[in-house]
Amino acid sequence: AKTDGAVCGFNPRPPPAPPSPPPAPLPPPNPGSTCDLAVPLGDGSSNLFSLDIPQVSIGEGPPSYDGADEICSETAFTGRGSVFWVKLEDVRPGVALELQACSASGPDYIDTDLSLWKGSCGSLELVACDGDSGGTCSGGDYSSIIGGGFPPFFLSDDADYYVVVGGYQGLNQGEPGAAKLNGTYYPGTPTPSPSPSPSPGASPSPSPSPGGGGGSCIPSLSPPPLLAHSPSPPPPPPPAPPLQLPQWVKCGRRNQCDDDDPSGGGPVDPSELHEVR
Repeated sequence: AKTDGAVCGFNPRPPPAPPSPPPAPLPPPNPGSTCDLAVPLGDGSSNLFSLDIPQVSIGEGPPSYDGADEICSETAFTGRGSVFWVKLEDVRPGVALELQACSASGPDYIDTDLSLWKGSCGSLELVACDGDSGGTCSGGDYSSIIGGGFPPFFLSDDADYYVVVGGYQGLNQGEPGAAKLNGTYYPGTPTPSPSPSPSPGASPSPSPSPGGGGGSCIPSLSPPPLLAHSPSPPPPPPPAPPLQLPQWVKCGRRNQCDDDDPSGGGPVDPSELHEVR
């Protein structure tokens, strides 16, 4: 029998729901967003190398900028906010290096921060940093520079080096800001020579005594000790001219005397001695 149009003993069920679609795959991490994903720079084929960074604010910076106050004080370096990581592949210890971060021009302009780190990603040491010492660059003012002055900058050893590019006072994650990182090696720049330090406890060897076997018969003479500097005495005054005593002769044809007596007493007596004039 039919009841209300339904087939006796049959209860229709709705069809099962279709299976849920698989979750969308996570986007791959952005190159340059972490130390482990640092973008390589430099292959050793040239002394010049560069990298265009379309967006600086894609990753987290180092866990700490300890030492920046001493290393790059008075350069307007801030060391904060989102950054971009670069790994320096071409490491040349003993060769002068210059790194410069320039902002892109236009609406993506930023005031850059630049820092250089040494070690592994889990244990990094701040080597150098700068805020505004680079002056005017391709994108405008306030570029950052490491090296490029005197004394020149050298990488100390063949370790892993990482470059971190950020923005002044920090950039928020995803905030627009493009930059360009330029690097230059200067082969042939002399490295500063350290001053030799005297060996502790060293003492001069004694001079061989005269007649000693195998040595010189002439003993070594030590230089006299230096005397304390004292002003030179003034030169002695020139000697006084010798006293000119009058010469007294008898007057005659050979020795002409005054006609008058110097005392005004009358004519000169030729037999007396008179002063030669």
